[in-house]
Amino acid sequence: YAKCVSLPDDVEEGLSVLRSDRESVLVPFRENVTLKCSNNGRQLRGTATSSFRQCVYDPKPGFPEYWLSGSSPGCPRADCGLPVPTPGAEYGNYVDTRYQSSFFFGCQDTFKLAGQTDRNDNVVRCQASGVWDFGDLRCEGPVCQDPGRPVDGYQFATSYEQGSEVQFGCSKPGYILINPRPITCIR
Repeated sequence: YAKCVSLPDDVEEGLSVLRSDRESVLVPFRENVTLKCSNNGRQLRGTATSSFRQCVYDPKPGFPEYWLSGSSPGCPRADCGLPVPTPGAEYGNYVDTRYQSSFFFGCQDTFKLAGQTDRNDNVVRCQASGVWDFGDLRCEGPVCQDPGRPVDGYQFATSYEQGSEVQFGCSKPGYILINPRPITCIR
């Protein structure tokens, strides 16, 4: 009966190859092995066949006739991607964006550091889930005064902090603003 040679476990990456017969390194034709990542912060690649390999018959010159389908499995570290910019913030250097990477969160001169990460500090870490732990860290900037509203008009603003914009409009039908550009709070 035809069989494939199983894949080895990779202890360093936390890859486990589970076979129906744990004692044998051979996998019967058309049977699957299950792939699993057991180390925190490491996940199988998100493809349809990333969690298993099947023993298939596919003869090619220089290769065995029976082999386990798919590309070589792996458990890469979760990737948080580039951190999203935060107004007024300065990020310290970081080597990469994968699980257990970190950087210091600081603020520009005219801003004040507020909040903290889930570890009660200002070191942002890439978590096992693939998300940066910013907690409620933020940089609070200088605040401009409320510029008021035009007569028979309205104001649209989300904040009066440095760098934020305020827009205006007319409430009365048939009226238009003389200068429709928004104003910006600057230092």
